[in-house]
Amino acid sequence: MTHFNAGARQRPPVRKLKRLPTLLRNSRIRMGLSQMELARKTDVACSTIERYERGLGEPSMETALRLCGLLSVDLEEIMEAVRDDVETRVKR
Repeated sequence: MTHFNAGARQRPPVRKLKRLPTLLRNSRIRMGLSQMELARKTDVACSTIERYERGLGEPSMETALRLCGLLSVDLEEIMEAVRDDVETRVKR
């Protein structure tokens, strides 16, 4: 017998980012860094870098600035990627 709580609050489906993860992953690979190395250099957990690259999170402004320096990416490029991903989510 299956029980479920009809009144339970359900989480909305996770909408993954697309452009930002691709930008970060491709830039990291181009620079010859592993996720672990990038995590150490940006002072975040490796799982955080994984989440960014899987589209399940976006960096804070502080982390975005560090990523720019390490990956040779303009902050404007990262912000455009985030904006495009957010606009895509809103349109759905």
